[in-house]
Amino acid sequence: MSLFIRLWIIGTTIALAACGIATATYIFVTEQQHLALARHEAASIGRLLSHAMSVDLSEQRSGADQLALLRGRALQFMSSGRLLSLTIVDAEAGEPVVQEVLPGLEAEEAWQKLGSSPFDKIVELPANNLHQVDNTFYVLSPVMDRTGAVRFILAFGLPSQTLTISDDNLPLFISLATALSLILGLITAAVLTGQVGRPIRLLTTAADRLESGHFDTAALTPLIGRRDEIGRLARTVLRLVQALDHLGAQMDRASQRNSDQKEERDDR
Repeated sequence: MSLFIRLWIIGTTIALAACGIATATYIFVTEQQHLALARHEAASIGRLLSHAMSVDLSEQRSGADQLALLRGRALQFMSSGRLLSLTIVDAEAGEPVVQEVLPGLEAEEAWQKLGSSPFDKIVELPANNLHQVDNTFYVLSPVMDRTGAVRFILAFGLPSQTLTISDDNLPLFISLATALSLILGLITAAVLTGQVGRPIRLLTTAADRLESGHFDTAALTPLIGRRDEIGRLARTVLRLVQALDHLGAQMDRASQRNSDQKEERDDR
């Protein structure tokens, strides 16, 4: 396997790891945004339902008539199938007077799921409140009489699945991130090959020529000026080549002297 392919695999692996981290971050941030949007939508739906339930309620004279009107409207809303549960609590009695749930979802009823504490807070501080339990949003809204006192508390159970927003951009994001990772891996391999692969090839060429008996340092010239480990290695190899060249020259001179001395002895 060539050095370029190995560097490409390393660069691509690093880029894919970064892609995985970016994708996980994107999913987490997107889910948080969707949750915030779902909570806002649930609160908006709760306010609209509360207004629709309590419209013209103050014109009713008796509490029994008010309760009958709320019960009738509760049945109408529940029949639409958009709600998991609808609970009406009498603020004075402190107990539910209407508890409507979809069949089989009795455990999702607000009074059983939340307890009385959130309803007591609505009486003390009349305002819409939003609670999330598992996959259900509960919107609690006060219904006040003409004096401004809380008469009833409406609790709507909304399934979070109908409020969440699908992210159609996620597959596109993952595809682009993967393609970008492959491109970054290719660029990384090309850069590393230029920074590491080419110097290694020059050092290999110099070593091969040295092995064949050619003390040529021209291949090391581009590397001598580098101030990194490759530059130090090139200078070390250069000094080795120079030392071997000097030693070879000394051996040649010694051999020549021995040859000359032998010829002189033969002439005598």
